[in-house]
Amino acid sequence: MKKGNANILFIFFLVVMFAADAQADTLYLKNGGVVEGIIEKEDEKSIELNMGFGAATFQRQQVKSVKRSSQDDNTKTMIKWEEKKREIDARAKEFEDAREKRLDDAYENLMEDARQKKLKEEGEVKHIQIARDDRTKGILVQALLNEKIKVSLVLDTGASLIILSRRIGEELGVDMADEKTGIIEFKLADGRSASAKAVVLDSVRIQDVEVKSVMAAVMLGETNDPSLRDGLLGMSFLSRFNLKMDLKSMKITLEKINNTDK
Repeated sequence: MKKGNANILFIFFLVVMFAADAQADTLYLKNGGVVEGIIEKEDEKSIELNMGFGAATFQRQQVKSVKRSSQDDNTKTMIKWEEKKREIDARAKEFEDAREKRLDDAYENLMEDARQKKLKEEGEVKHIQIARDDRTKGILVQALLNEKIKVSLVLDTGASLIILSRRIGEELGVDMADEKTGIIEFKLADGRSASAKAVVLDSVRIQDVEVKSVMAAVMLGETNDPSLRDGLLGMSFLSRFNLKMDLKSMKITLEKINNTDK
């Protein structure tokens, strides 16, 4: 038998038969092998056997004996082959679709990595170290206000403004005696109402991230709530960025979404 035919024979021996309830033509080979299929054509020198996924030609001198099936059994075998082929084609499509999705996802990840790298090179993405408040389990961020006052703020995306304690307001030089100008009302996390004085901070710096002209509110009365620390880091600062939090490494990522503040 030719080498090419031997390779085809090896492949189809692995496939084995698909029609358990229908007897196909069977070739019993002199080397002990048994091959099933449908005889397509034959002559005194060779037999060509359709094996469902291709055909193989066997020389007569290789064949010990032939068991022939009925036409009805051959028809059933062909039907089984078609069913199997459709099943394999469906699985191949599922595999290809999954492969395409993996490639698309990998491409998107590469593009996102490239975008993040570009933004980082341009200084638009910053990674900020944070800490966990052991008492309240809140997230603490160290900040520098107006380039002079260091504060420990609790990150709070539910607060519309940066909220500062009265003590910090006095350190910043806010006129706390004037309780008529810029007074606003807000609710604390426990539902209590509080009064505060609206101010504009010249700058808020968190590590190497700085935003200028940030709205804040200084509480008029001192609070006995230790969870507030020096205040809350609210959305008047955070809204300038896309915020991602990684509590495992205790870092937040700030990606600037506008270029109005450098």
